[in-house]
Amino acid sequence: MSFHLQQIHHLGLSLPPSSLRFMNSPSGRYRGALHCALETGRKEGPLAFYKGFNASFTRLVAWNIVLWITYEQLKKGVLRAYN
Repeated sequence: MSFHLQQIHHLGLSLPPSSLRFMNSPSGRYRGALHCALETGRKEGPLAFYKGFNASFTRLVAWNIVLWITYEQLKKGVLRAYN
């Protein structure tokens, strides 16, 4: 079960470049999003689906760091105030 969830997660990471390519393409170039993904995979290989991954990953890591540091500081402040 967890393997399938992991695969869905990886698919989610690879969809944004494919959907952006489909939306920015000239009208009539692709028959649909699946056709766009298949053509991209066929012409550029599987690594084409991970273009922009580093920028996205960096953004998510930075956001998570700020979130958890803020959470821990607020938790420490609340515990100090009520103890």
